[in-house]
Amino acid sequence: MKRLLFLLLLLGLSGCSSITCAQDSAFARQVICTLASPEMAGRNIERDGAAKAAAYLSRCFSNMGVLPVDEQYYQYFSCPAFAMDGHAEVQLGLHSLSPQADYRIADYSAALHARLKIVRLSPTLLLPKNRALLEKWQQKAAKSRTPVAVYLNLAEPYKAASEAEGQEFLQAVLKLRYENPFHTAALLIEETQLPPQSLAGSEYERNFTVIYLRAGLLKRAHKSITVDLDNRHTRLATQNVCAMERGAVDSFIVFTAHYDHLGMMGTRVYYPGAHDNASGCAAVLDLARHFHHNPIRYHVLYILFSGEESGLLGSQHFAENPLIDLSKIRLLLNLDMLCGGSDGLMLENVMSIDSGRFYQGMAAANEQFRYHKNLKVRDNAPNSDHYPFTAKGVPAMFIYTLGGRYGGYHAPGDNCEQCGLEEYEQTVRLIISGIKKL
Repeated sequence: MKRLLFLLLLLGLSGCSSITCAQDSAFARQVICTLASPEMAGRNIERDGAAKAAAYLSRCFSNMGVLPVDEQYYQYFSCPAFAMDGHAEVQLGLHSLSPQADYRIADYSAALHARLKIVRLSPTLLLPKNRALLEKWQQKAAKSRTPVAVYLNLAEPYKAASEAEGQEFLQAVLKLRYENPFHTAALLIEETQLPPQSLAGSEYERNFTVIYLRAGLLKRAHKSITVDLDNRHTRLATQNVCAMERGAVDSFIVFTAHYDHLGMMGTRVYYPGAHDNASGCAAVLDLARHFHHNPIRYHVLYILFSGEESGLLGSQHFAENPLIDLSKIRLLLNLDMLCGGSDGLMLENVMSIDSGRFYQGMAAANEQFRYHKNLKVRDNAPNSDHYPFTAKGVPAMFIYTLGGRYGGYHAPGDNCEQCGLEEYEQTVRLIISGIKKL
């Protein structure tokens, strides 16, 4: 198995080969293994992983004979980012903690190299009714010359006196992503489950570090914590990858997916991003292969976005700076997280005339051929790259799988080996069947 994956990776790094294009799932596996490989370093823009992924994807289009929209496959833009490209180590006493298993450092954290005194405070200080107590603490912290990390235990449920107070507490906790009301060097937050790693909130620099700790890890005997974190806020150039097949009718079918992912936490943890979203990229490339050999009357545009994990930045850039007339888009299908699928598909935003017609065509085909166990629908939401287009009035849908085998969400286990493709071919065939109905 390891030898097979190695050979697939070699093929992938040189571009899509004609041999692997013979079978859909084998082709998809090749693409996913390549994009999720350690060489891609998690495909974040802070390292060269995203650039390598973009080069690989553009070679795939070129080798298929699918041409760029303009003279090149790239649409360049820049975006704010944090570069956690050095140390990201945490130590309690003499014990070095395990990244990802014991702790996760918020991507937006300020660089920090210090031994910090741990001060345990009640999260209730965050409530408006305790503002005077919080201000008293702030005054005390301002006078202290000892660097401090405030520890907040959020693993224990807060029993609010009222529903309104419960909402106030929730909002105060969420606000910790953007400001540290304790005015300390770091916040140590214990939660029942460590939150998934995220790049959201990269738009501006903070002056504090946030470290999430595994529940039960911090003991009363622990008086200090040592943090060795390299991180910097910067603005980096990146690119969307765009390709197109021209048709006879001056309208567009658009397939999109994001190719970026979370990158690395320091030097020891990388996030492969097989399910999210090497799988969606594989499906877009697979559809490009199909429609290159089986043309339809419409133009077909393929866009692979960067910057999705940082807040849909690539799709927002394209929607604001389109390479085509957005009013000519008949339908946009965004594909994100397509491993697994044993419980069916979720189709988001099927309410417009054209997306509704596509959904009806898919539903009819699924009823006839039983491609998937279920086709579920939900309302539109700002959760993937279709959303900036819906804000421009473009009929756009988001498709993702339900259930099945994949390696977790925003986790190091989201790798090629854990990406189940048992339902993959049915998904691609079902999408093609829906397109034929338009």
